[in-house]
Amino acid sequence: MQIPGGEKLTERVDELSALYVLTDRLYRAKSNHEAFEAGLDAIRDGLGCRRASMLLFDDAGVMRFVAWRGLSDSYRHALAGHSPWKAGERNAEPILVTDIAETSEPTSVKDRIASEGIVGLAFIPLIAQGEVVGKFMTYYEQKHSFAGHELDLDRILSRADQGGRGPQTCRRRVASIRTTVPPDVRTCAGHDLDV
Repeated sequence: MQIPGGEKLTERVDELSALYVLTDRLYRAKSNHEAFEAGLDAIRDGLGCRRASMLLFDDAGVMRFVAWRGLSDSYRHALAGHSPWKAGERNAEPILVTDIAETSEPTSVKDRIASEGIVGLAFIPLIAQGEVVGKFMTYYEQKHSFAGHELDLDRILSRADQGGRGPQTCRRRVASIRTTVPPDVRTCAGHDLDV
């Protein structure tokens, strides 16, 4: 079955389910670690990648890994601090890389990424109060052409963990999710998104 835009219904339902679970887990998170794990699970389940990471700017404005899946210690050490954005930057958009070898990144960066078995990747800014505070990363073992629905999901995820875990914040997050998913998909998702 196809929905408008040619996207498969099952993919959209999986994305919606991942967002619902993310919202629920963020609402219930009692620690940063639990919130970070919820974000990584949402990336994995919603975007279908095996490896992902979450990085945040530290007090010195350096991007640091705070959570990850499937990345070596040496990779994380080598690429700590690498970011296309500065702390507090506004209007940041996701950066989608089909093949790292075809970018203008320095050879040392491309070689380190390739040695980790990564070809395609995405930089997804984490936004709080309109400013970049960190990023999600998704990693693919082969070239990856990003579909429109993946970009939509990237944007939602980038704004999902903006602090505050009260009921009003949760309701706003769910309302945001509901407005980005077609009504026919919302009714097939198996979750009640009415708030």
